[in-house]
Amino acid sequence: MTVLENDSDVPAGHLERVAASRKATLESVRLFAGDPLPDPSQVDVVVVLGGEMGAYDSDTYPYLAREKTFLAEVAALRRPTLGICLGCQLLAEALGGSAYLADTPEYHLGPIEILQEDDVIEPLGSGPSFSLHRDTWVLPPGATLLGRTARFNHAFRLGAAVGVQSHPELTEGTLSVWLSTAEGADLARAAGTAADVIAGEFSSVADATERVATNFFNAWFDHVGM
Repeated sequence: MTVLENDSDVPAGHLERVAASRKATLESVRLFAGDPLPDPSQVDVVVVLGGEMGAYDSDTYPYLAREKTFLAEVAALRRPTLGICLGCQLLAEALGGSAYLADTPEYHLGPIEILQEDDVIEPLGSGPSFSLHRDTWVLPPGATLLGRTARFNHAFRLGAAVGVQSHPELTEGTLSVWLSTAEGADLARAAGTAADVIAGEFSSVADATERVATNFFNAWFDHVGM
């Protein structure tokens, strides 16, 4: 499984833990550090992680344009692909949709509303998962909207590609890093809350979010046959 890392502060987290429990191998491509993308024909399964940038920020982060081309080629080859948060937005753009800056950010810690039955997405409707984002996306042509919150689209599928807006991979340690920065604190305030409030709320449901993550990533591994 090839894991595309867009940001040094957004690691695989619970994805890596579940992969280890299943003895599945993750091959990390650290795009933020200049790692080259592999040949699309040589990958079997792809996961795209998040990042603080926007999917439209290719001028500042040139690898994003190459990444979207790679995702489009992977989709054409029908390789199973999972995009998480920024990865979801990149996947939406690669498949013909678009990502854009929302009027106000969203902080969401809870289940998403499941709109269509899907074995991979189903666990995200069973318990809390975390979202804190300023960008959102337009559904790619032909895609099925699988889940949403009150304000935003949160999950879609198009062929072998699945995108989720929330962060099922997130651990308390990684969230602490995000919220310790000025950017993280500003985003929390713009979403109508505060960094310390988010940290406390996440800590209070950390066991539940871990269970959701375990079920979600196990469903993904089952789906791709790993």
